[in-house]
Amino acid sequence: MFEVGSYVVYGKEGVCRVEKIGASPIGGDDDKQYYTLSPVYHEGVIYTPVDANVKIRAIVTKPEADKLIDGIKDTALDTFHNSNPRLTYQHYQELMTDHTSENLVFIIKSVYYKKNTLPAKKKLGQIDEKYCRLAEDMLYGELAITLEKSKDEVKVMFEEAVLRAFESQK
Repeated sequence: MFEVGSYVVYGKEGVCRVEKIGASPIGGDDDKQYYTLSPVYHEGVIYTPVDANVKIRAIVTKPEADKLIDGIKDTALDTFHNSNPRLTYQHYQELMTDHTSENLVFIIKSVYYKKNTLPAKKKLGQIDEKYCRLAEDMLYGELAITLEKSKDEVKVMFEEAVLRAFESQK
């Protein structure tokens, strides 16, 4: 169970702050406990049962964030390539379902690599771009809270780490 004031990653919503834990604010089962969550990067309020099946996890700690960034060089590249958009979509959906920071790093690094190794005049696919943006938004938001930086600063740190990884692999 998370504490009031803590930050969590809630499904595809991204980073949220736990505002309250208690009975449902909209009525119903009085015995069931609910989290009241406030998304950090957009407006709204989320009410979810404490025992919900939705993926909810604590944000990474500072040492974990440092390890993620330092470990970019060791993160494998995605070898999945398919011209069928439906299969590409399914592939990314599977990677995104557990919402782990490691999978987000894997997606971003792999799409950056694809983008930087495309033949001239060839564009990155829309599905690759979409899932890279989703992964960046989730990961950079999480790391920004942990590292007490802006999402833009985290993006620069991450991109520099990926470039160093690519250079060391040449």
